[in-house]
Amino acid sequence: MKIHPFLPAILLGAAFPAAAATFNFGNLASTVPSAFSTCSSTDRCPTTLGGSLTFLDIVSGISVSASGTYLGNPAAVVQDAPSGGPAGLGVYHLITYPGPVVSNTSDDNVSLNETLTRSFNQVVSLSSILFRNGDHGTTFSGGFGLSIDGGPSTTPTLVASFNTPLHGQNFSFTGLGNPENTKFYVNTLTVTAVPEPETYALMLAGLAVVGGLARRRKRA
Repeated sequence: MKIHPFLPAILLGAAFPAAAATFNFGNLASTVPSAFSTCSSTDRCPTTLGGSLTFLDIVSGISVSASGTYLGNPAAVVQDAPSGGPAGLGVYHLITYPGPVVSNTSDDNVSLNETLTRSFNQVVSLSSILFRNGDHGTTFSGGFGLSIDGGPSTTPTLVASFNTPLHGQNFSFTGLGNPENTKFYVNTLTVTAVPEPETYALMLAGLAVVGGLARRRKRA
């Protein structure tokens, strides 16, 4: 029996789909949430307090929903408009629904006691994060306070991007700094889908089929 030359590649490709996605939240033209309302001029917010902004990468099929809290209470996640240059996702905690922002509208980044949570539609490996500072820049004078998933404080300095071996579906970023130079936006996330256990089972089954066909061909 003749084995199709592309069969092993097809089986392995089905087992290990190359699903990776980069979400650039600072680019409002390419990163548009599925549903949103306009808050503070052109910034994007959920339609309800404590709601989420959901973004989809069409190529990989990976989607992420962003939500915000302040001191554990519902707040509004916001996608900052690029009036001062690319920014990204932040949190408003001084906002009411329905209705306009009722207090200081400049605090649209992540600052003290604000938490920005991202929930993916599947398990992913979070390989790269790019932050912007309170002025939409890429450097931080003295670093900034950041807790990832409630863990120890992280203070990247100068370069606002770093690699992290996080795996899961939900990632939370809490601000620990109050001065302006410690506030931040989450500008870009790069993730790769993590194969589920059944994916590995599919791969082993595929290899078994290939091996069985090879043995039948040898006997023939």
